[in-house]
Amino acid sequence: MNPADVHKTAFRTHNGHYEFLVMPFGLTNAPSTFQSVMNDVLRDYLRKFALVFFDDILVYSPSMEAHLDHLEKVFQKLQQHSLKVKHSKCSFGVSQVEYLGHVISRAGVAVDPAKIECIKNWEKPQTIKGLRRFLGLAGYYRKYVRNFGIIAKTLTDMLKVGGFQWSSTSEAAFEELKQALMSTPVLPLPDFTKEFVVEYDASGIGIGAILSQEGHPIAYLSKALAPRHVHWRPYLLGNHFKIYTDHRTIQYFLNQKISTPSQQRWLLKLVGYDYSIHYKTGKTNVAPDALSRKEELHGVHSDVISKYGNLYASTGISSPVHSYINEIQATCLKDMEAGEIIRQLEQDPTSEPQYSLVNSQLLYKGMIFVLKSDNWRTKIIHEFHNGYCGGHAGVHRTQKRVARFFPGPACTRILRQLLQLVILVNKIIMKPSTLLACFNQM
Repeated sequence: MNPADVHKTAFRTHNGHYEFLVMPFGLTNAPSTFQSVMNDVLRDYLRKFALVFFDDILVYSPSMEAHLDHLEKVFQKLQQHSLKVKHSKCSFGVSQVEYLGHVISRAGVAVDPAKIECIKNWEKPQTIKGLRRFLGLAGYYRKYVRNFGIIAKTLTDMLKVGGFQWSSTSEAAFEELKQALMSTPVLPLPDFTKEFVVEYDASGIGIGAILSQEGHPIAYLSKALAPRHVHWRPYLLGNHFKIYTDHRTIQYFLNQKISTPSQQRWLLKLVGYDYSIHYKTGKTNVAPDALSRKEELHGVHSDVISKYGNLYASTGISSPVHSYINEIQATCLKDMEAGEIIRQLEQDPTSEPQYSLVNSQLLYKGMIFVLKSDNWRTKIIHEFHNGYCGGHAGVHRTQKRVARFFPGPACTRILRQLLQLVILVNKIIMKPSTLLACFNQM
């Protein structure tokens, strides 16, 4: 301690008052001060053959001869600054070491089995604080888990005010996340002399990507779309890397005329990176595509329902909501068959395995149940073709959108008949009104 600051550490006991002569970690700025000291002591060797986190020093070398030389240099620095190490807490000349909750070896980086054993025996949290503790520990190892952000989404939504309610969905997410953490792979260490490969795929609601080298994944990323996700800049900046995407037009992004404000913003964000863009079909772009289109993202969440309405909650779209959307729910309550299913589910949620009830909304296989009556099929097709999220897409694309969000019994026959319309579309130029007219006759 600086002699002028010793009196600031005074504390009282039953035997009198005492002061610290050395810096205790209990002080507010003590951890950052100690980390700063360690960085200054080993500054010449950091990221060359040494890493330091508070009092944990990691020395790594390509050979035993180099390791002995590196250890000698580190000990000389510590001795020069009057710092000591405890022999019982040190490991020398090992091929595998536990460091900050990770196990580092020649094969790569893996999670610490002791930490995973703790997660394995973790009981279901009963409070928000308990859930936050679990997600904090699990999130520390998120880069090892494919789909982590999507699997944990249901649990993170429970952290919101008034959202802590355990359901079958959150229970399943809790167990799935535990299982995923117990089967994490060993991720190879990045080699900055080799080329990195980024494979990504994005949908309207999520993004999935894999950072790899020579076909071996180094890190995973899977999240619902949010602004400014920059995770891999340290890996990519200063090195050439490839970008594989299933969006063909992006392949020619650098060769086309930049004319729109959006393109100008995208280009500015990519300035400084050395990269090339390659097209990869969706069928071969399997891993990132699966990360971005995980089916859990299409589930209906109460906070989205209350804000945007049931139809847009299921599609993950935040857009203007038409007045008839909530009428789907009211129609189900009036229908005799659907009303009976709803009453059974209210009494016993497991009475109808294919159906579920969320905020009084009847779901079939996790998607909104649509009746055959009241021309709801026409309204759905109109919305997915002419609406705010439609963009006047063709029959095939409209069919896929409907099938993704409305796979209930009432839509099965619709999709089958839409396939028959493909032949008609190939023969004539079909206007949206013509499509709806044909659809009304189904």
